Amino acid sequence: MKIKNILTIAIAILFIITTIMAIISGGGLIELGIKQVIGYEECNLEVRVPVSEEGVSEKIVDDTYCRNAQKRDLARNLSLLIVSLPLAILFYRRVRIMLKE
Repeated sequence: MKIKNILTIAIAILFIITTIMAIISGGGLIELGIKQVIGYEECNLEVRVPVSEEGVSEKIVDDTYCRNAQKRDLARNLSLLIVSLPLAILFYRRVRIMLKE
């Protein structure tokens, strides 16, 4: 009987942890969506101007770092959500079944 109680508590703790992970990743996705809607840019896009011997040549704007940072944040939050949400549902069902017994 004690082992069953310990197992139930352990699974309940895992449920709490995975639920928190799902909430954090969902919040990150909402944050990325809101930033996209309002047009918020975290990067300081300074125009780089290469100087040649004859003077100033064409201006270069490099925003690949900003786009890659957004893609990286999106991938991180989606992967965390994809992993944690099914686990949270699984642990919730398991705890509910174990508490009814």
